[in-house]
Amino acid sequence: MPHAWRVRMLVKKAGCYGRPFPVMAAAAPLPVYERVAFDANILFDSDKSALRPAGREKLDAFVSNIS
Repeated sequence: MPHAWRVRMLVKKAGCYGRPFPVMAAAAPLPVYERVAFDANILFDSDKSALRPAGREKLDAFVSNIS
């Protein structure tokens, strides 16, 4: 049984002969990034700081997708 022999050798080399193998923590999942761009001409009128109704709808749709 070559497999059992390899396991015994790995246990001896790891220094944990007679003890259970050390438990490794699971890796955290990687975050997912997405690039988002908005056209300022849709969001705002020229030389204005107030949102246009169409711009508010676009931002509301974006927020509903991320939450």
